[in-house]
Formats: sequence, C-alpha cells, structure tokens
Amino acid sequence: MRLFIAITLSDPIKLALQDLQTPFRLRRQRGNFTSFNNLHLTLVFIGECSIQETEFIESILEEVKGLPFELTLGELGNFIKRDGDIWWVGIKPNPHLNKLQDSISKALRENEISFEDKKYVPHLTLVRNYKASTQETLLLSQSKPLSFKVNSFSLMKSERFHDELQYTEIAAFNLNPAEKVL
Repeated sequence: MRLFIAITLSDPIKLALQDLQTPFRLRRQRGNFTSFNNLHLTLVFIGECSIQETEFIESILEEVKGLPFELTLGELGNFIKRDGDIWWVGIKPNPHLNKLQDSISKALRENEISFEDKKYVPHLTLVRNYKASTQETLLLSQSKPLSFKVNSFSLMKSERFHDELQYTEIAAFNLNPAEKVL
C-alpha cells in the first residue's frame, strides 16, 4: 500500500478550499480536482510499504513528540508540469510545522525507512494536471486569512477504487501539550 504522513483538515477548511477550486473548474480544459475527502497537508510521502513495514512505521510515529499549533493558509501557487500544472494553496511559514516535519523525517531516517526526502514545501493541492481553456489571468480572492489548529498528524494510505484515488487514515498521533518536546 502507498503511505504518506499528513495533517488532516476540518470540514470548514475543506469547504473553503473547495471554494478556491471554483475558478479553476470554470476555466479548465482539463484537470483532476482533489476531492473533499482527500484534502490534506502532506508532511512526508513514503510510498509503497508492506503490512509489516506499515506497523513498524506506526511504532516509529508513536514516538514523535510535538505541541499543538496553528496554521494559516497562504498564497496560491503552482508547480509547472509539461502535462498539466499542479495548483495549490501554500501555508504561511510556521516553525512548529517545520519542526514537526523535521522530527518525522529524522525518525524515519534513523530507522532506515525510505521516503521522499526533498525540500519541504507545505501546500494543499487543489488540482493536478490542470490546463486552462483560456489564457485569462486567474485571480483568486480570500477575504481574510484562514487559520486552523493542528492537534495531530496521521499515517495515511492511498488506494485507487474504480479509477478514483481515496485516502484513508490508518492511525492518528496526537500532539500533546503535556509532554516534554525535545
């Protein structure tokens, strides 16, 4: 199964992200939009793992410590791809998010778990393989910065059912303010 570690989102944040998808939907020639249930913030992408590896990763993640924190949505951005762009909403810089992502990466590395180890660019994917039907400039407005509390992170699996991607939480790991963070 394909695994990744993510911060799951509340329904109000997912609804706000769906609203941000609307201008893309109106101007698309093509694009694969992230479904409501699949909206999340990836911390680490691991990839294919066996059941035994998954259980080992769970035990590693249980040892990761952190404090709850708040994140704020940032600017719209994209990764330019030949076959279609990936459009996303960024996250405003946050040292707590970076520390959590670093702690998870370090724990995986120390336990010799392979993962996609590249510069972390925190973002919430709106649409993949996007090609606009017009060259019109896309302007998105956000009335006020949207913030949300992060109290946990999750080990997730990615599966394809009837040609549709589905992300499922395997285990959640609470960020505990009562625990000492190293």
